[in-house]
Amino acid sequence: MAAAIQEIFDTLIASERANDARKMADVLTEGFRFISPAGFVITGEQFAGRFDGGALTTTSFNLTNVDVREHEGTPVAVGV
Repeated sequence: MAAAIQEIFDTLIASERANDARKMADVLTEGFRFISPAGFVITGEQFAGRFDGGALTTTSFNLTNVDVREHEGTPVAVGV
């Protein structure tokens, strides 16, 4: 399970750095939520949609302090 989760993280990070919403959308689940440093919450669709129209360009992206737990047989990850 850990290798599969790491593969998802690697894809998410690579797609964010490449500003590739299509690749990102492939790994974001229906239950994905992004909480910004300012505290607003967006869905996976909104998260990937940030790249629509070229309005956003990411130059750096890292994922740290990741905690993975299992909830009813499904891994759930929370990170910074």
